[in-house]
Amino acid sequence: MYCTVGDVYKQAYPDIDPNNPDTGLPTTSEVELFIEQAGAELDEMMGTTFCATTTTETQDGNGSQVLYPHHWPIISVTSLTVDDTALDSADFVIYPTAKEGAKIERSWGSGGFFYRKQRNVVLVYTYGYSTVPTLAK
Repeated sequence: MYCTVGDVYKQAYPDIDPNNPDTGLPTTSEVELFIEQAGAELDEMMGTTFCATTTTETQDGNGSQVLYPHHWPIISVTSLTVDDTALDSADFVIYPTAKEGAKIERSWGSGGFFYRKQRNVVLVYTYGYSTVPTLAK
């Protein structure tokens, strides 16, 4: 979640005690639902998530040295496999927020490509932000 129930109460009702049941405030579960719904809407509008999220992505090799993950910014790569061969982290460079989004490029010294083949590239990575930006809260 992008913020806490306490954050919402403090921002929306600064002069009311949320622990007093007679205040007429939304319940904790109602506020949690609002936060979840607002976060999902923000993610959809922005095309990314601001919370750190780990995903496994399978792509077709494109015959080049560049791979474009579906999500950005990239925080870290857990593993990258091409044709069932795990690559060492020295075999690729991560550009977490490149102009095109995010990209992973095979290192020049590795001489490797993302060979043109269906579903032969498997990427496990974490994207989003380690700390939710203030404007997203």
